[in-house]
Amino acid sequence: MSKKLLEDVVSLSDLKANPRKVVTRRPFLLTNRGREVAVIQRFEDYERTEKELRFMKVVALGLLDAQKGDTTSVEQARGALGLE
Repeated sequence: MSKKLLEDVVSLSDLKANPRKVVTRRPFLLTNRGREVAVIQRFEDYERTEKELRFMKVVALGLLDAQKGDTTSVEQARGALGLE
């Protein structure tokens, strides 16, 4: 996520002083002494992003295998899974 995409920038001291006011539904950039420290986001959003990332990695690995010719036929897959 690009720093430019984050609309909200919050200092660590502001977060400590009033956490309920700071935490929003959108991710925000947490800073300490003017330097970027972390991106804070809702846990549900984090989980969804992680799940999507894992899925995309598996797809990318599958495409690389296909490019290398490292494939399995449907019949071979069914046999390996005991679905014949």
